[in-house]
Amino acid sequence: MKITKKEWYELIYIAGSGIVLLFLFNIIFPTVINGFIPANVLTSRNINFSFLTSTINYHITFPPFAGRVATTTLIKIIHLLFHTDLAISFILVEFGLLFACVILVYILARNLRLSHKHALWSVGLFFGSYTILFAFFSSIYTYDDPLQYLFFFLTLFALFSKRWWLVFLFLCGAVITRETTVLLFPGLLFFLFDNRLGMGKLSKVSTWVKVLLLFTIPTIIGVGGMISILFYKGLWSKRLAYVASTRFSFLSFNITNNAFALETLVLILFVVVVPLVVILYEGRGDTDLRHQRLLRASLITALINTPVVLFTARVREARLLALPFVFTWPLLGMYLPAILHRIRRTFVYMLKYWYWSIPVVIFLFGVGYIFWYRTFYPTDSAGFEWGYRIYFFVASIVATLYFANFFLPPKLYDRTHS
Repeated sequence: MKITKKEWYELIYIAGSGIVLLFLFNIIFPTVINGFIPANVLTSRNINFSFLTSTINYHITFPPFAGRVATTTLIKIIHLLFHTDLAISFILVEFGLLFACVILVYILARNLRLSHKHALWSVGLFFGSYTILFAFFSSIYTYDDPLQYLFFFLTLFALFSKRWWLVFLFLCGAVITRETTVLLFPGLLFFLFDNRLGMGKLSKVSTWVKVLLLFTIPTIIGVGGMISILFYKGLWSKRLAYVASTRFSFLSFNITNNAFALETLVLILFVVVVPLVVILYEGRGDTDLRHQRLLRASLITALINTPVVLFTARVREARLLALPFVFTWPLLGMYLPAILHRIRRTFVYMLKYWYWSIPVVIFLFGVGYIFWYRTFYPTDSAGFEWGYRIYFFVASIVATLYFANFFLPPKLYDRTHS
């Protein structure tokens, strides 16, 4: 779908404004950017140069991260080209990559035949998602993910136009950036084993050969490159020791005590389950073949990725849980009107029957307050637990209003829909 100049200007303005606001959000509140020690006013103290430099060095030397060099290489290139401090280079790269991701979310949305308005809503929902809004906050610690998202969005764009060499190159980039990209491969099969959208029919041997090559070569390049780098740094044995001693022991970490177990449950519910259920339900009648493939890809990836994160990583690093949504972020804006309509139905019903709605609302707010402010304790918040609680409290209200719609009388639907 062709994008007009006016639409481009609006996109750049909204994307740029969103990135600036996201940056301000990250320097006002405790984040990696300010070393979790925010200043009272906007000054240079809001950027903790030494902490950001140590963060970069940590990703260079810590065995589980040392083999992932793509983002660090970009930071060093900016540092050398423009003679900026490493901390400034980190900020330019990370927020620059997020800006590029926002642009690609919009472009993919338009490519998927969403209107300009709906595509911008997809952009807004991308910004507002938990793992993007709090990307650099404590417990999430985003580093390589924006570049991984960028490469995978480019992979989807090339896939839709059947530019297989570009699909291969971008997929290589995504795997080199983060080897967890291989968890997205099963979702891609919905496109590749398709005569119209992909490489051919499932029954053909030639299709299997092409798909295997498309997956195997980037995996060999990405994983092989990571191992080579670890050998070069002398960290391969330490990486193996970490995998043997720690990597598969995170389930016990995620349910260490009641606080950890509850946080794990909340994050899986609000980062994965609720958004996915809503998207799949609203997209059930979507007749566009690519939309259906993306929805199924997101579902299968969630079914694979969530247990992997639960058993091999800290669930509180919620960005790891959000991986399946790289398939559906561009589609979200199309489903937003239906979601808002269902929430509006609940409001209409509550207003009509206000005499019983008021005590129910008071009761639910009370339960919500007790749960979010007296029971739920973020285990790694760096003093920002109140912010996480507000986000989840609001999210739970929105989810309640949405799902309550399905228990309302059908006749109400006819009046509010007309």
